[in-house]
Amino acid sequence: KGIEKLDHYHGCLLIARHSTHNGEILGTIVCIYHMTGRVLRSLMHRSLTPFFPVLRLMGAVPGEPKSALSLLKSGFWVGVMPGGADEGMVGHENAYKVCWPKKRKGFAHIAIDADVPIIPICISNVDEMRWNPILWIWNLLGLGRLFAYILNLNIPYLSPVLLLLASTVWFLSTFIQIPIPAKITFHVGDPVQYDMSKDSIDDVVERARIALQSLINRHQPHGKSYSNAVQERFQCLMKQWKKY
Repeated sequence: KGIEKLDHYHGCLLIARHSTHNGEILGTIVCIYHMTGRVLRSLMHRSLTPFFPVLRLMGAVPGEPKSALSLLKSGFWVGVMPGGADEGMVGHENAYKVCWPKKRKGFAHIAIDADVPIIPICISNVDEMRWNPILWIWNLLGLGRLFAYILNLNIPYLSPVLLLLASTVWFLSTFIQIPIPAKITFHVGDPVQYDMSKDSIDDVVERARIALQSLINRHQPHGKSYSNAVQERFQCLMKQWKKY
């Protein structure tokens, strides 16, 4: 919904929240191509590039500032998840909360330098697409909350090592997940409004965060709920069956 807000002939930077799994990335690329015929050039972490050759074939590129800026200036649609893996590991209770580390401002710099709009996107029931037993135990033991708490302390040496270890375990665990028949819907929000003659880069980042969170709250008011997601899927199927 809202796909008409994307200018077919000009570049833009699409921002989204990272799920607790990675299942939505491929789906988002396919969805946008199916609806618009445009290939979304999604930015991915450099170290993950060798593990997902299919994403490279579908337009994903390593998240280098120079390549992202070049793509935007060339008129491509570029997608990024500013929160990265940090956002995907903060616990199921924060599944639909935008949790960006304070240092994540690069996306705003690139959009401003390329003079393109920043547009929030989200997928309702995205976190309910997969059920991961390891992440479920991680959340049950409160390790997600502990992880977020320690990272926020920004302890020298400890925080970077913890992030590396947790990211490795989290990444490997995403290969062990069970698909759930959740009904998902792709939503496009309004462009983030800013004026660089008055606003600082921090202002732009905060407005982008608020815009993304507002979009998520509007289309995911009940938070994370497997039962609601599955119920919506069956309701959708019932409507389709009644047509026949």
